[in-house]
Amino acid sequence: MKLFSSKIFRQVSIPYWILCFVFTHLPSSAALPEAAGLDKVLHFSGYSLLSFLLFSRVQFKTFPILMIYSLFDEGTQPYFRRDFEWGDLLADNLGVLLGINLGWWSLIAKKIFPDE
Repeated sequence: MKLFSSKIFRQVSIPYWILCFVFTHLPSSAALPEAAGLDKVLHFSGYSLLSFLLFSRVQFKTFPILMIYSLFDEGTQPYFRRDFEWGDLLADNLGVLLGINLGWWSLIAKKIFPDE
């Protein structure tokens, strides 16, 4: 019995993407304290999960879609009193690469260990 299926990942991917967009565009304020040193980790892990979830939908298109989206995401933040940071963009794109690699690994594992 499978714990997770690609159908669940497909259903969660778009709502998670919307949630990520909202959180990356909330204005900086005292209500949202700076994550001391964790900013890049949050970018990396958020985009890793997003690319892994999106990989279940569009596989080969995940990389270009999220590379372009990460630039859009960072580029639109100044309109919401946030800063464009090259380090954030790098963390986003490295996270995309990890998520895609995890997606590929799950496909290979599925072929090696078929459903019982």
